[in-house]
Parts: sequence; structure tokens; C-alpha cells
Amino acid sequence: QCFMGEHPRMREAVAHELERFMFKSNNRVQARNYACLVLNSISKKNPTPPLAKALMKVYLFMFKQLVADADVEHRMMFAILRGIGGLVPSLPKDFDFGDYYNTLFTIASCGAFPHRVSALSLLFQLVENDGEKK
Repeated sequence: QCFMGEHPRMREAVAHELERFMFKSNNRVQARNYACLVLNSISKKNPTPPLAKALMKVYLFMFKQLVADADVEHRMMFAILRGIGGLVPSLPKDFDFGDYYNTLFTIASCGAFPHRVSALSLLFQLVENDGEKK
């Protein structure tokens, strides 16, 4: 984290390399979980709108992939939901969540109780943020 604070463009490079790492098919679940935690630490530091948009696309892809799998890794789901929630205020106004609302509603209706609560609070944050944009 030290070098990312000293060099602002380093966050984008690290995020890009983590994105490439996470989408490899031979990674273990634990490695993806750690990569997601590093992405969360990048997203906490007031990202620029282009970086926030890139990170959000990574989170949403991971989220959709995780929901499609039958075996949900709980820590990964919480890390993704936390990362998405942290990026919402930094996103550009034209960012569209599209069908991810449906995925969040699916988790809110049939996931484990802690995931339901996280998904509902994230949905509330997205709706509230969408109202501020208009």
C-alpha cells in the first residue's frame, strides 16, 4: 500500500494486473479471495472515476461468476459486496448497473442471511445514489 500512495498511477497498474490474475482459470479460491482483498484496499483510497469504473467492472464480473457457481465462498462474497459498496460514490454518473440489480435481488431473496442483509443494504445504497444523480 505504501508504493500505491506515493505513485498515484500505480493503483491503476496494480488493479489491471490483479484483474488479469483473477480471470485465470487455474487460480485457487483462496488466491482470488486475497486478490479481492487487495482490490478492496485500492478502492478505499478515493479512486478516480476511470479507476472506479474499471474496478467496478472487475467486481461485477467476479460477482456474476460467483453467483453462477453453486458453491459460494462466503468471504469472497462479502469482499465483493463490500468493494462494490465502497466504489458506488466514486463512480461516474453514466455507469449502468443493468442486470446486476436482478442478481442482487436474487441474493437478497435466496442467499444466506448475512448475504441477504449485505445485498439489501447495497441495493439501498445503489438506489439512493441513483436518486442523487437525477
